[in-house]
Amino acid sequence: MRRSLLTLCLAFLTASAWADAVLINDVRIFNGVDTKLTVGNVLVVDGVIETISDEAIAAPEGATVIAGNNRILTPGFIDLHVHLTMHTLRGSGGEHATAVGARTVAAAQFFLDHGFTTVRDAGGTHPDLARAFNSGQLYGPRVFPSGAIVMTRTRPMPAPARTSLRITRYSLTASTRRWLQCAKTSRTAQRRSRSWAAAA
Repeated sequence: MRRSLLTLCLAFLTASAWADAVLINDVRIFNGVDTKLTVGNVLVVDGVIETISDEAIAAPEGATVIAGNNRILTPGFIDLHVHLTMHTLRGSGGEHATAVGARTVAAAQFFLDHGFTTVRDAGGTHPDLARAFNSGQLYGPRVFPSGAIVMTRTRPMPAPARTSLRITRYSLTASTRRWLQCAKTSRTAQRRSRSWAAAA
């Protein structure tokens, strides 16, 4: 018997499409830690879980009430490696930016509708697009963008791919150069902190 899964996007309950208070009745609650589900009711106010109880919870005035019907209520899932802007059709070649943007929004909607409230984009999504999702202007999960993809060279590598990593200064974007400088600074700070700890 197929069990249904009720996934609520708690991270986005403060968006305008949601009421200030949401009451979810009659659900089996998975808290992300315990192996057993607990039966109960959940009240969310202003995007924050206010009450979890196995007793009936009085709905605040104007609250949205959802009948869980014994479905599973779980925290939002997190996908740590996605490429929102790379959902093009196979063989479609270089699509226009408008088509890429439309596919990106559709992919983000798919993630959120299937319970993923947070994703880490591993390359390709511009920070402006992430801000549009994170501010609620676009429907989708919270997006943590990693910025430009660091390629081994400025053109596709011939097969078989070389194992040595060669990055030229001409193939790096300004944002990538800043990222590499930050990484270098971080490594220097780590070495200094270790030397200071040893001296102490």
